[in-house]
Amino acid sequence: MLSDDEDGLGAGGGRSPSPVRERRDRHQRDDRRDDRRDDRRDDRRDDRRGDRRDDRRDDRRDDRRDDDRGRDRGGLNREFKRDRPARTTGREMPKLFSIHKGTVARVQDYGAFVRLGDGSRYKDGLLHISRLSASGRVDAVGDVVSQDDTVWVKVVEVKEEEGKFSLDMRFVGQKDGEDQDPGNLQADSGRGKGSGKSQPDPIRIGAIQATTCSKCGARGHGARECWGSGKQYGLVEEQPSLDNPVSSQDLEKLTQGHDANVVKAALKAYLKRKAAGESSSSSSSSSKKKKKKAKKKEKKIKKKEKKAKKKEKKAQKEKEAAGAG
Repeated sequence: MLSDDEDGLGAGGGRSPSPVRERRDRHQRDDRRDDRRDDRRDDRRDDRRGDRRDDRRDDRRDDRRDDDRGRDRGGLNREFKRDRPARTTGREMPKLFSIHKGTVARVQDYGAFVRLGDGSRYKDGLLHISRLSASGRVDAVGDVVSQDDTVWVKVVEVKEEEGKFSLDMRFVGQKDGEDQDPGNLQADSGRGKGSGKSQPDPIRIGAIQATTCSKCGARGHGARECWGSGKQYGLVEEQPSLDNPVSSQDLEKLTQGHDANVVKAALKAYLKRKAAGESSSSSSSSSKKKKKKAKKKEKKIKKKEKKAKKKEKKAQKEKEAAGAG
């Protein structure tokens, strides 16, 4: 039998919990707390597993959708790869002022990159927006050229150190590649710096060239300035200098197609004016030299006078000092 103390009865007759019961209750509370914690952990684990399953399901659905889309576009992709031009593999730089037939590889806001030939020899060159048209300003590159267009271009600038070169298509015939600027007079016109801002067209002086037009066969203008009139221009060659007098043969060439008396009189007047100008210039230069020499002499004389005055003053001071002593 249990004693009063063991059964939870105190000396005063009051009932108090025994240590055994307290331990049992505490163990039960711990067990319930552990069960609740395990339940929460299991719930979280299930939630994560469910999220993973959902993610895998979504991924499989997206993959199937992408596969279906790729099948639909398979024909278009193959056609695009077949039509796309070959990449440029060349690494050489073309010669300056050489003309080439090329293909527009890429179009940018500031210009277009042109592939020379098939791209196996030369690098791609920049055709700046300011060098697309000789008629005036171009607002957009796409207004003149587009990708895969065939163009005739001229190399107007080569930078060997940077491995770059610039192209120009304004003065090159786009039908047959004719060089409409054989003297390369317009090579520096046009900015070509990539800024995209165009400058006003330069002022061009219509000088008469010693060329023959390929369109009408007339002399004095090129095919670019031809208006189909066939007008002949009289060419005036360079005037002879005084050191090289005019020979009879040269005189015949100069007077060919003109009045000989008028040409001779013009030459005599020109030679007289030139001789008078040279004599006047030589006389003026000699007079300037004489004036300079005279000024130098005056300066030397003034210096000598100053030195002589200083010596006299020193001699007077020495005499006064000797008389006082």
